[in-house]
Amino acid sequence: MDLKDPKTQKLILMGAGIGVLIYFYIIADYVPFNYRARTKEISTLKGEYTQKMSELTKAQQLVNRLPELKKEFELLNQRWMVAQELLPSQKEVASLLRKVTIAGQESGVHFLLFKPGDPKPSTYFTENPVQVSVTGGFHRAGAFLGEISDLSRLVNVSQLKLKGFDKGDLDETVQADFVATAYTLAEGTPNESAKQSGAVTK
Repeated sequence: MDLKDPKTQKLILMGAGIGVLIYFYIIADYVPFNYRARTKEISTLKGEYTQKMSELTKAQQLVNRLPELKKEFELLNQRWMVAQELLPSQKEVASLLRKVTIAGQESGVHFLLFKPGDPKPSTYFTENPVQVSVTGGFHRAGAFLGEISDLSRLVNVSQLKLKGFDKGDLDETVQADFVATAYTLAEGTPNESAKQSGAVTK
């Protein structure tokens, strides 16, 4: 190979130029458009693309489930409305307790004790326990408990104790001790607020 030959020199220069280009494109880090930079950018874009596709898939699944979720919400809302109808407001507790005493009188039992306890508030409702003790015939006591369970408002009977005794009087054969708990809506619930606003407008 004759290094003085212009053709040879030209080939050498071309080879050196190609080598420099390859170096800058593949090896050098400070050139923004080189192979490494492009590979890193492609990898980043691929990761972002995968993440966006995952988010899009989840969003599409939620959209597809929207009718089902709407139906479930409507069902829960209906159940909540029914529960609200069973729960009076705190102001209606006295009226509800009067209904309990009236039910006892109509059933023919005699009250020995009717003692309201301290309210026990929770997030959505308040428990209003009342200690009750009545005497009467077995069937009359059972009728009284049945009347309580048939009230339109929710009243729960717990800690029931029955004690039988023989006084020679068929109307006084059993004593029933129990706790009657009336449940009322907590202050600030939607139904309670609606009742209060309705009372104001009237």
